[in-house]
Amino acid sequence: MRVVVDFGGSLAIVEDRRWDSDDKQLAKRLNTEIPTEDIGPEYPNPDLTIAERAIDLLGGTVIFQDDPPEHLPDRIY
Repeated sequence: MRVVVDFGGSLAIVEDRRWDSDDKQLAKRLNTEIPTEDIGPEYPNPDLTIAERAIDLLGGTVIFQDDPPEHLPDRIY
């Protein structure tokens, strides 16, 4: 699920646990400083979790996110 975050005028997109941005320094920083290894299947929307961690660290605002995945009734969240 794609999430777009505005970091004070620089936009960054996290999708499939990887950041991309026209600001390559920002993308590199996000990809190296935001922990993702502990985000397991109990997180139904890992990209949003990663975006929230980045916002906690750097400040920013989610300006767009794809629709969340459907709830799977047999999955324990």
